[in-house]
Amino acid sequence: MDIPKDKNYPSNSVQCDDCGGLGCETCNDKGWLTPKSHPHGRKCRYEPCNKPLHPTQVAVYDSDSCALNDSGNESDE
Repeated sequence: MDIPKDKNYPSNSVQCDDCGGLGCETCNDKGWLTPKSHPHGRKCRYEPCNKPLHPTQVAVYDSDSCALNDSGNESDE
């Protein structure tokens, strides 16, 4: 997963789940979409969290806690 090529994303943007900015018609090659609730926006892979991922996020999880919880381990938070 790459950080989007177009760095001029607004604060209310989300990564494009279809591409990440590599030749995509959904986002016109930007790598991000607006608003955060866009149906093609990438979300945290931990389903109970499901938060939209900001264009600068390089992981598939919103936080370390989400990654731990999705692995079946409980976090201390």
